[in-house]
Amino acid sequence: MFHAVLIDDEPYTLEDMRASFPFSKYAFTVTGMYTSAEEALGPVLSDPPDLIITDIRMQACSGLELTQILRRNSVQSLIVLLSAYQDFAYVQEAFRQGVFYYMLKPIDDMQAGEVIRRASQALKEHPPERKRKYSDDALGKALEYIENNYTSSLQVEDVAAMLYINKNYLSDLFSRRLGVTFTQYRHSLRIQDAKRRLAQTEEGIADIAYAVGYNSESYFWSIFKRITGKTPQQYRSEMMARAESQPSETLQKTDLRP
Repeated sequence: MFHAVLIDDEPYTLEDMRASFPFSKYAFTVTGMYTSAEEALGPVLSDPPDLIITDIRMQACSGLELTQILRRNSVQSLIVLLSAYQDFAYVQEAFRQGVFYYMLKPIDDMQAGEVIRRASQALKEHPPERKRKYSDDALGKALEYIENNYTSSLQVEDVAAMLYINKNYLSDLFSRRLGVTFTQYRHSLRIQDAKRRLAQTEEGIADIAYAVGYNSESYFWSIFKRITGKTPQQYRSEMMARAESQPSETLQKTDLRP
C-alpha cells in the first residue's frame, strides 16, 4: 500500500482532490490532508509519503517552495503540482525541481486516473524507503530530536545546547533550509498529533492541548485555527461526520456494481 498526502489551502478543493484521484484502485491510501505547507511540513519531513499532491499557489508557502524545501532535505516523494495557470515559467521550474507531474485545474478525472496509474507504476519499479534517512548534519539531528520531544517545553536554545552549536546558527538553518522557524516546525508536529487525537479518541480538547505540549487551551485553539483554518471542535465534528458517512458511501458504490 502506498501513502499519499494532499495539500491545498481550500478545504473544498482537498475533498475534490480526494474524490477525483482513484487512490484505492492503485493501492494508495490518503494519510494526510493539509490546508497549508506549514501544517504539512513537519509530518512530511518526519515520515515522507510516497506521493504528494499539492496546489502550486498557497498563501504562506507555495507548492514550488515546498518542493524545494523537501528536495533540499533529501525527501524524494513523487510530487504532483496543481495549478489554475498554464504558466511556462512555473512548469519549467517545477520539472527542474524534479516534480513528477504538473496538472491544470479544474481536475480532469481521466487525467487524474492516468497520473495515479503512472505514480503507482513508478513506485513499483523503484520501491521507496518508508522512513527518511536523517543526514548527519546539525539540522537533521535537530529535526530528529524535536520529533521525539515536541510535547515538552522545548525551545531552540535547548536543541542548540544539546547539539553544542549556537542557537542563532540553528535558527538560521531552519529559515534557510526549511523556510520556517523552529517554533513553526514544532507547532506543525503538535497540531498533527492533536488532529490525530481529535479524530481517533474521545479525549477532551483541553486534555489534548496539554498532551501535545500547550500549557494554555486558548493558545492551542488559536494555533490550531491558524494552521488548519478550523477550530478543534469543528475539526472533530467534521471527522466524526466523515466517519459516519463511510459505511453508506461504501454501500452506495457497491450497489452500483454490475
